[in-house]
Amino acid sequence: MDLDEAFESAGFANTLCSTLSEARGALSKNSFDLIILDVLLPDGDGTEFLKEIRTSLSDIRHSCNVAVVGGGGEGPDPRAQ
Repeated sequence: MDLDEAFESAGFANTLCSTLSEARGALSKNSFDLIILDVLLPDGDGTEFLKEIRTSLSDIRHSCNVAVVGGGGEGPDPRAQ
């Protein structure tokens, strides 16, 4: 069971985005209580997107928790620290 399925089975509404572009679109249209953000994304760096959320999307920052996770590679990604 992946995170999407786990949250859905617990009764939470989910929006799954595979790219930063999709995430930006979702954030412009919806409000979220939690963002789980991967560090390694096909179209950019999740840590840079976190900075974007903190600065230009300040209304989201005050109403949402963000969890940053590393990709499924070997060992921790130093950018996740």
